[in-house]
Amino acid sequence: MCVRHLQYRLALQARPVSPEAICTALTHVQHSILEHKQTQRRYVIPSALSEVGRRLYKVMGLTHSTTPYELK
Repeated sequence: MCVRHLQYRLALQARPVSPEAICTALTHVQHSILEHKQTQRRYVIPSALSEVGRRLYKVMGLTHSTTPYELK
């Protein structure tokens, strides 16, 4: 149901996208967590989004930054 809703929203605002392309784009949204061995501080490094992923985030009103940050 969620994929169909995303497919509907994309069709309204942009060109249609297949359910497979939506699932693939969302599957590839990843964040790597690295831990500094001496300080035990953890850092998150987000992955870049595909074109379909960017459109999905935009349609849903979400933002995605590829800027690394510290996990607190």
